[in-house]
Amino acid sequence: MPGPTDAIIQEKYKIVQKKYEEFRKDPEARMCLWLLEHDEVSMIDAFFDTETTIHADYPDLFIKFEPAFEGKAAYDEALYRELYDLATDYRNSDEEGKIPFHWAPPAFEKIVFFDPAFFLKTLSEFWEGIPDLQDYVVAYFTPKSVTDFQEFKEWMKESLESEWENKVRFMLLDSITQPRYLDLAEEFSVRVKVVEPELNMDQAMKDISNAAGSPDDPGTQYRNHFIDLTKAGAKGEMKEARAAGDKAIKICIDQNWPHLQISVLFALGAAWMNQQEPEKSLVEYDEAEKLARAEKNQGNQLAAVLLPNVLFAKAAAHIQMQEFELAATLYKGIPEHLGENYRQSLEAWRMAGFCYDTHGAVVEAYDAYTKALEVTDQMEAEQVKDSTLPYVGEALIRLDKELEDGKNVDALYQKLDSKLGKNWEKPLEAQNP
Repeated sequence: MPGPTDAIIQEKYKIVQKKYEEFRKDPEARMCLWLLEHDEVSMIDAFFDTETTIHADYPDLFIKFEPAFEGKAAYDEALYRELYDLATDYRNSDEEGKIPFHWAPPAFEKIVFFDPAFFLKTLSEFWEGIPDLQDYVVAYFTPKSVTDFQEFKEWMKESLESEWENKVRFMLLDSITQPRYLDLAEEFSVRVKVVEPELNMDQAMKDISNAAGSPDDPGTQYRNHFIDLTKAGAKGEMKEARAAGDKAIKICIDQNWPHLQISVLFALGAAWMNQQEPEKSLVEYDEAEKLARAEKNQGNQLAAVLLPNVLFAKAAAHIQMQEFELAATLYKGIPEHLGENYRQSLEAWRMAGFCYDTHGAVVEAYDAYTKALEVTDQMEAEQVKDSTLPYVGEALIRLDKELEDGKNVDALYQKLDSKLGKNWEKPLEAQNP
């Protein structure tokens, strides 16, 4: 029999289903723009995850596209590559009971021109390649990062202006507190349907917390205060966030929960960063770092895990303040706390290189980028291909030409080609034509 937690979540999930049903029944709609509180995103992810399994409630085919947006041209290529790989892997698989699939995507190298219209045409062909699919192909866009939100909106606008068959739909998330895409809904009021689920997840989380223990239990009270902190922080209500954080910290001190106290300080720092107040965020991050280091020195493994996250956040605050040398110093100190987390070590050295490079300290930048490249020797091949190594490679080759007259360029290309493949520079060239 489902417990109270299951019932609470199921109630919210049904609201998401109802909202999606309203969207899919609109024959003119092409994009479902979810307008969400920060704590509602997990419910949309849960909806997507369910709809890609045999337990799906809708006959639509959902495909998540996660490539980082680093310019329109690079994005067009990255989207097609992702769809090409998906189709090719499925056609070549030995999966038992797989459905017929008749679309053979053109080889990536044979495509002359990529743009949003081509991507839409490709999605339509993908749809036609599945004989039993009678409903929609839904492209769910969740880019890992966006270098320029205005340019990303321009890409979406070009898509919405293109010829668009009803069998293809888009899905995109937006923030109710800091919306980025509502002007698309205003300009394309017929094609873009804004969906606001109003799930009230903070109260749901409190209900779950209370169901898990007595309202007087310190753990329950801590969870409720933390929920209030993150909710207020997301809305920019910093006075309320501070009050909730102080209550949570008091419980942490009384109960000797230093790792949770670090989490509260980290959340307060993140809230100030969201308000473009890096100086105030550093006050919280400094306290979090001090506590994390002290606890790590006493053998607290939970604090040891949290320390690198605090240092990454501090460095980001210094970048926002244009203090690149301070940020670089912080990034350089992170790998020693990461153990065998080589992906994060790569990022720490890459960002150290970026900060030194921006600061004009090219020798230090070259050294940091070199260490980033060396880290990849410890990583799995597939992990390296899905990393930020191309940016490291581009910087190393550029700086080697400046510092060493290019004497190491051939060796660098050989090593990078062996790790990333021959065409690793192509997405970078598309980003910076």
